[in-house]
Amino acid sequence: MPDSSHSGDSPVPSRSSSVDNGKRRVIHHSMNRRCHHNDYTGKRIYMITFLKAPEVPGFGSLCGDPSFPNGHPDAPRIILSDMGRIIDRWLYNVHEINDNFERIRSVVMPDHAHFILYVKAPTKRKLGKYIGILKAKITTDMWKQFPQYKPAKISAFAKNYNDSILLREGQLEVMKKYIEDNPRRLAIRRKYPDFFTRGISIRLDEFEYEAYGNPFLLQKPFRFQVMVRSFWTDEEYQAHLADWLSMAKHGGIAVSPFYSKREKEVRDAILEQGGSLIYVRKVCVKEREKPVGRFFDLCAEGRLLMINEREAPEYSKGLNREEAMRMNFHSEKIASAGVIHPIFRVKK
Repeated sequence: MPDSSHSGDSPVPSRSSSVDNGKRRVIHHSMNRRCHHNDYTGKRIYMITFLKAPEVPGFGSLCGDPSFPNGHPDAPRIILSDMGRIIDRWLYNVHEINDNFERIRSVVMPDHAHFILYVKAPTKRKLGKYIGILKAKITTDMWKQFPQYKPAKISAFAKNYNDSILLREGQLEVMKKYIEDNPRRLAIRRKYPDFFTRGISIRLDEFEYEAYGNPFLLQKPFRFQVMVRSFWTDEEYQAHLADWLSMAKHGGIAVSPFYSKREKEVRDAILEQGGSLIYVRKVCVKEREKPVGRFFDLCAEGRLLMINEREAPEYSKGLNREEAMRMNFHSEKIASAGVIHPIFRVKK
């Protein structure tokens, strides 16, 4: 999913680890964090996400079969509840909050809602003020239909919200596709839960890792590292490529950060012939993060595991040489470890 520099694709707080004076400390990331360089009164396109408050009824129920593509009568879709219809109606009429607001796309899911908001001209107040008004309007309508929530002043939504800012050309189409694909993604995750596992911990010698995806790839007995050397000739590269494709064809699992152009070519060639990947990342998988696009489909097929050091940050700008060498070191370690038995964290 396209994203601004401040948040993931869900508005709930996430947790990551950091090291302070040799001791681990847990950092709690807040939904209040915004992109400091953005003018929240200016003309802009956002994708806004609201999360359902735990006390209120669900916004809808999922139906349909994920084996059918979007647009098919039997494709996954959400049947809105009375609560969901209130939200849907306000998202369609968001211009009532401000004349400069236009809804581009929206989807109401059982426990959250996304909508793409076009702010067509500068506004007098910051976006957050108008979002607060929108949430209050929805909650007021909820109280009318469900008066039992009014005495305790229970809101329809969890506190705060997430905004992802359109920053690049072509990003709007990605946002639209993400929203339209939400019901199918939920249906696939429910149908194949083992391939979307989070809370996987791994320990190899003194190193600790966290992972997301298909944990069974760790128990495959044959894994190999993909690392393309910059000094290789074309002939040397082609020879290694042929070896890697052969190993993948016979059930080997490719392990790499797949950072360089040629490593991406190897990755794509392996995937094209039906192979699987362990993708070593510099950043961690955020608490509510879900893979998108091609990576989502790979998870659904059980062909992807994303892995990172336990102390990995949530955000990063690029990858320098030292970091690339460290990721390659961990790739080699994971590839050569034989069968790995992951530890699954139990949520309290």
